[in-house]
Parts: sequence; structure tokens; C-alpha cells
Amino acid sequence: DGVANFDDANAGPGKTVTFSGFALGGSAAGNYELTGQPANVTAAITAATLTVTPDAGQTKIYGSADLPLAYTATGWQYGEDETLLSGALSRDADNDVGTYDITQGTLYETSGNYVISFTPNVTFSITPKPQTITFNPAAVLSLEDGTYTLAASTEDGVTVKFRIDGSAAAASTDAADNTLLHLIQSGSVTVTAYIDDTNYAAAEASRTLTIVSGNTGVLSVTVSNAALTSDNIYLANCGAQSVEISVTPAVTGSQVIHNGTAGNIFTVALPRADIYHVAYTVQSSDGSAQEYALQVESRFAFDDIIGAKFNNVLFVNNNPSNNGGYTFTDYEWFKDGQSIGSGQYYSAGPTRSDLLDATAAYSVTLTTQDGKALHVCPGSVTLRASSLQVYPNPVRLGEEARLESSAPDNSIIRIYDLHGRLVGTQQLNGGAARVHLPQTIGIYLITVGNETIKVSVTE
Repeated sequence: DGVANFDDANAGPGKTVTFSGFALGGSAAGNYELTGQPANVTAAITAATLTVTPDAGQTKIYGSADLPLAYTATGWQYGEDETLLSGALSRDADNDVGTYDITQGTLYETSGNYVISFTPNVTFSITPKPQTITFNPAAVLSLEDGTYTLAASTEDGVTVKFRIDGSAAAASTDAADNTLLHLIQSGSVTVTAYIDDTNYAAAEASRTLTIVSGNTGVLSVTVSNAALTSDNIYLANCGAQSVEISVTPAVTGSQVIHNGTAGNIFTVALPRADIYHVAYTVQSSDGSAQEYALQVESRFAFDDIIGAKFNNVLFVNNNPSNNGGYTFTDYEWFKDGQSIGSGQYYSAGPTRSDLLDATAAYSVTLTTQDGKALHVCPGSVTLRASSLQVYPNPVRLGEEARLESSAPDNSIIRIYDLHGRLVGTQQLNGGAARVHLPQTIGIYLITVGNETIKVSVTE
């Protein structure tokens, strides 16, 4: 049998083919003569297809060096292998986190007997790099500092941002400078340091900061049922049995303590007319404390301490045995807010026709023996009609006066001086009597039954 062989096995066009061993055969072979082997014959060897496929799922962490891209080559002939390949695969050029196409790059087959068929659309991924945030702010901040600069770091020096988690009542970050924390009020605030960079894995570190203040000031004080008369001195409304005191500290987080109990609002009882000294403490969130005090005066009810006589005299009950235990040393009378006199008694005038004003509001400022100035709530008087009449009034010294009364006959007429001493008696007869007054100039009180009238004796 004849054979035909290429000079070599390498692929290529126009390659010489050498024939040998060819002979005539068959029943008619004797009729022919083979003069030689075929010569000057050429043929082509076509390169085989070598399929190169990049390995799927190849990755690296952002910032790390690229490793050689792995692949698989199939289609080798005659036991040949990757040793005939040179160069390397490549990928789209970028170093940020993302997905990039793998390309053939510089990879080629060295023998020339293969044509590389590269498999496209296989990708390479760059993944975010993990970071640890170091965030160690001061645990306690002072409100009086106003601001606090936040600082945090990572291994690669990545920019760290900050945010307020939850309520931002106590602090806020600056709009222009994220690292500047504005301190607003006492309290706590959770600050989170975080990475906002796509090339790095998400990371956070949260810390709770406590904001304290040394401010023990008071913003405002209100006292119910009372009016402020001067600094920290209040006059309770007439009839008030208690007042409610509300204290607003200058800064949030401070607390008010009264009688050992914390609370911004507390009640003070006013059981009797007196000046009540109220003490309280403002304690700031850093433990500082400041003592404060105010006074609340509870006034006398008019009818509890003031009496009236003869429709023209007002008097103060200065008897401790029946006025609540008070002893007064000084008095100032007022009518419709205007001062009208001093002394335990106030008289509208010396004559019977000088009556108290039933339309006016009378009051008194009383000074106790221990120096307290107590006030009496304004009150009015009701003039009483009387059947007891004496005229003339005043009576001239040495003259008689005529007395008329609706009291029963034989009722006793009693005459007193202003010291309360009985200086004369007579009897009522027929609703009248001629009254003999003392021979001393002055003012006298004449009583018949339950009625009393004041009579003046003049020159």
C-alpha cells in the first residue's frame, strides 16, 4: 500500500506531500507500467481550535494586588498542553469595587498549530475591603463647652462620618462639618461613626455620650393663687389655702428638690395668716446644687380680724386669746388703697353723722411683735340701722341729752368712757330718758340693750 506524508505536522498552507509505496494492482495491472511516485504535490494543514475559558468567580479585595487570571484550555492535539501557551489573560482596567470583563490579553499559542477561541462574558470582581472603626469619644461632655469635635479612624485612614441616632434633642451634628457636635441640652445622645465609601465594607461603631451641665440657674418661677410683689416675695390671693409653685430650671436635665422630694412643681399649704419661707434646691445634671428661697404671705380674712362699731369705727382684734395668737404693735389703715390712719381703731369722724363708707374697701397692714408685716384682705362694712338716738350730739359740757330707744321700759342705760369703764347708769322710761353725761370733755359710749351709740361732750 502506498502512503503520502507531509514533511512535518505543523499547520500551514502549501506544504509538500511525499508519496511512496504506490503500485499497480488489479487484473489488468499487467497491461500497465507505473513509471514513478506522484511528485510536486502540496497541501495545507489547518490549525486546530483551542478554546480558552476564564475560570468563573475570580475576585480580589479592594486595594490588594491582582493575581494571574486562571483559565482552562481545551482542544489540544497529540497530547500537547498549556506549555505551548504564552502571555496572560487581562481584565478591564479599573481598581474600584465592581465587576469587570476578563479579556484574552496577551495570551497566545506558540506553536502556530492552534487558533485560540476565547470565551467572552466571564467577569472578575473587586470586593469591598473590610475596615475596623476605632471610635473612642469622651463618655461625658459638658454642655457649657458648646461643641465637641468627633474623631474616629480606620486601618487604611478611610474618611469616617458621623450621625445622631434616635432623638437629637441633646445634640446635633454641624451641617457644614460632620465632625462637629453641637451640644444643645443635658441628656444622652447616641453617635454612630460609619464608613460611606463603596470601596470599603460597611462598618459602624456607636457610642452613647452623656451631656451634663453645671448650670443651677432658674429660668422662671410661677406661684398659683398669688401675685409677685417684689423679688421672690408673693402675696397669696385672699382665701387661698395653698399655693402651687412651679420652678423651671435654666437648662433641661436639672431637677428641683423641695423638702427632700424631687419635682419641678410642689404645693405649700397656707393654714393661717403668716409669712411662709419656702426653700428649694436646683441640682444640675453634673451634681452641682444651688439653694433658693422665696416668701409667700397669707393674708387675714377681713372679718376674721376686723370688727366694726357704731357704723363709724373699725378696730383690730389684738387679743391673742381669740385672734389666733397674734399680738400687734403697729397698724396702718387703708381705704380703697389709700392710707387713712394708724392705730388699733379707725374712726370715720367725731360725730354720729360721720359714717363708714359702705361702698369702700378697707384694709389694714399689721405689724406683729416679732416684726412681721401682715396684711388684711380688703373688706367692706355693712351699716346697721339703729333705734338708739341721742341728741344733740355732740352735747355741750353741763347740758343734758335726750335719748330715745325702742328698747323695753326700765331697760338699763349704761354710759362708758373709752377705756371701757362704767361711768353712769339710768333707766329708760316710755322709750326716752334725759341723760346726764359726765362733766368731763370726751367721747362716751351709751348702750341700751344690744345697741350702742357714741356721744361726744364738748365745751
